[in-house]
Amino acid sequence: MKIYQTYVLLVFSAFLLLSACDRGNGEGTTSLTTYSFVSPLETGAIDENAKTISVIVPHGTDVTALVATFTTTGANVMVGDTIQVSGTTPNNFVNSVVYTVTDADGLTATYTVTVTVAVHEIYVTNKGNSTVSVFDASADGNVIMRLCDPSGFSRRSGIAVDTVNNQLFVVNYRAIEVYERTAKGALGQVRAISGGSTGLYHPRGIAVDTVNNDIFVTNFTPGGPNDVAPNNSITVYGRTDSGNVRPTRTISGAHTGLWVPNGIVVDTVNNQIFVTNSGSNSIKVFRTSDNGDVSPIRTIFGASTGLSYPYGIAFDAIHSLIFVTDSLNNSLMVFGTSDSGDVAPIRTISGANTGLSVPQGIAVDTTNNKLFVTNGGNDSITVYGSTDSGNIAPERTIAGTSAGLSNPVGIALW
Repeated sequence: MKIYQTYVLLVFSAFLLLSACDRGNGEGTTSLTTYSFVSPLETGAIDENAKTISVIVPHGTDVTALVATFTTTGANVMVGDTIQVSGTTPNNFVNSVVYTVTDADGLTATYTVTVTVAVHEIYVTNKGNSTVSVFDASADGNVIMRLCDPSGFSRRSGIAVDTVNNQLFVVNYRAIEVYERTAKGALGQVRAISGGSTGLYHPRGIAVDTVNNDIFVTNFTPGGPNDVAPNNSITVYGRTDSGNVRPTRTISGAHTGLWVPNGIVVDTVNNQIFVTNSGSNSIKVFRTSDNGDVSPIRTIFGASTGLSYPYGIAFDAIHSLIFVTDSLNNSLMVFGTSDSGDVAPIRTISGANTGLSVPQGIAVDTTNNKLFVTNGGNDSITVYGSTDSGNIAPERTIAGTSAGLSNPVGIALW
């Protein structure tokens, strides 16, 4: 009898433990069941397994104080230390927001909400004529919206759009130039970072972190008569810095593995930066707070990767992917953001039908699931679906004399 009672007690205890474990993983009474915005009127897509919610809002939407309407099976919902009231509490969705749902027993589940603003314009730097071409996001063929011929230095390469402060950041031979996003014609700068103290040496790529107000820039020079010394580095500045300022921190040295760093993107949710290294056929991942001669968190490198001269890089926060252009083998490769080592790409776009010719810059539109690629070999921008693979023709191509493209390098979306 005692043995039977003990057996029943053990089974019942195991049942309670399993139930508690399931609920601790977000099952049961700790869920967000619906999620939407009233203004603009948009409904979120809930992935219950991943505990993520994605919302696409119209172009031009101010996302700094959006109010969500939601239903929950929990007892309360919080963002940080703030209790959330459905239809009342505003939040800043410039970056992803984490909601914590707690039930009556104190068990919790967290949901990451990502808001994406629909793309409206394409910005491209032309290294050949030192201009910036601006296109409508739906452009196709021999067209252009406007051409910017900013004052300042030449040989412009990387470009980034600050969607929060409505500004363009452009790197050239030895400076970072900042312009109003709506600039056109021969307009002057809002400000610039340049001079001997900046640590800028042939800067290539640029990324803007609007959460921590930082600018990340890749630099490379092989050294020689016109350069002080060989330089492979990532320099970091404050977003509003101006003049001959020293970087707030610099990632460089033998342990970094940097060799001809080009493209750079920032993941503000996980506080990481991804960098393409053209000289070592690799992708390096660092912390946004890194400084000095530090080793990367991880590296994508090896024969299986197919990397031959990785150049541009784009980050898809919604699907946890990075998209990389390879200039030597005329291809576009897709990796997971957590990939490391000698891993094969998830998929690859390459072949004669793709129109890829010395692909350089790349940008991803997560709203419409599109990829935009600049091609230095044929002065074009080719557009693909973000899930495309193989020897596939582009959905559309921007090219021709009216487009004003001349060795297009950097590309950014707004």
